[in-house]
Amino acid sequence: MDELHCFLMFKKSSKPEFVIPEGIDEKGFDPSFGGKVPQRSTRLCNTLERISSTGDYTSPVRGIYLTWRAVNNTSMSFTERIRTLLNLGRAYVFQSIPGDREVYRAPDEAHAQNLIGFVDEFITPESEVRGMEHLEEVTRRSREKMNVVLMHVPHRSPIEPLLFQAHMQRQIESGSLDEGQISAAQFAKEQLVVAVSHKITQHRLSLLFTKTLHTLRTIQTKYHSIIKKQYEEARRTRNEDDPQVVKAKRDLDMANAYLRNAAQLLVKIRKHPDYLLFIFPEGGFTPDNNQVNISTNVAGIAKRSIILPVHQTVPDNLLRLRKDGEICLTPSRIDLTFGEPFYHDGSSSNKSENVGELIRQLYKSLIKVEVDLAELTFGLDDEEKGFPQIDPTTGNLIDQ
Repeated sequence: MDELHCFLMFKKSSKPEFVIPEGIDEKGFDPSFGGKVPQRSTRLCNTLERISSTGDYTSPVRGIYLTWRAVNNTSMSFTERIRTLLNLGRAYVFQSIPGDREVYRAPDEAHAQNLIGFVDEFITPESEVRGMEHLEEVTRRSREKMNVVLMHVPHRSPIEPLLFQAHMQRQIESGSLDEGQISAAQFAKEQLVVAVSHKITQHRLSLLFTKTLHTLRTIQTKYHSIIKKQYEEARRTRNEDDPQVVKAKRDLDMANAYLRNAAQLLVKIRKHPDYLLFIFPEGGFTPDNNQVNISTNVAGIAKRSIILPVHQTVPDNLLRLRKDGEICLTPSRIDLTFGEPFYHDGSSSNKSENVGELIRQLYKSLIKVEVDLAELTFGLDDEEKGFPQIDPTTGNLIDQ
């Protein structure tokens, strides 16, 4: 039965080869992954699932039941609910896990509008969007080929990018924006490239909510470190030709080859006029306004870039099943606020100074637009979540 569920719910990727977004320069990429990542391989995905304990704990039946409950909580007519459930069911069932060479995945146009419309039902009418003029400013800068990064603070739920798109769709249709802001909203809705961790692709509901997006899949730094440590420990006590050493080295070579292409793509997107890079860092300020460091990797991505802080008041378990079984299926007021954009230099040789300055700049930007910082609870830096360590100038992977 488990094999049948696996076959139905997670097909192998239909695009096992390395692809990049349209218009991105191919220079600097290694489509062969140095011969370290076989075609149609899912070995790296399986290794990451094993070491991060992120197997999908939502059974297919449970997932369909929760989807039905969610649809029933919307204001749709009965006919619309049935149509939406069928559309979501098709999108949910016919998903494919990314192959080991699939760094980037394009939006699924067949399901994108249905998913955005579904999620929009969970944003109540009184929800507000503030600071569209700031989004207009950074989209203009992006089209001028300047480094631009949208930074969502804090990060609570994998559904946040889709909620952002639903907000942009509402703004486009509201009739309250001028031409420049409509263009900015359309650009942000359709051309976002969201950096997601490998863990998102291992959960059916989370993966479902990425179908509307351009996604760049990364490996969280702490899990890359685990792969490296496993190789070092095996090598310390065994010969190089020992099967365990060979296996550990193969895993590390695959992870390194993958991250080099992912890092290169991230750097190119950051400056490309046709795309907006959107990241979801962990770290910042606790409810008592005590500083908690953002990962130094994130600070590296932000180096010499224009940063646009993005804040949404999202319940942390909205349409997200936690391991304790809790899930929020109730429409909520979800306000979206753009902070004032700022330039982050990040040129200090002291990484801690760069991180601290980035946090202070984020704090000041959000204060200016009256975001209640008392509610900002971030993750911890010691877990080093989210992104490969890269040289933002060259796009090369930094040895860890």
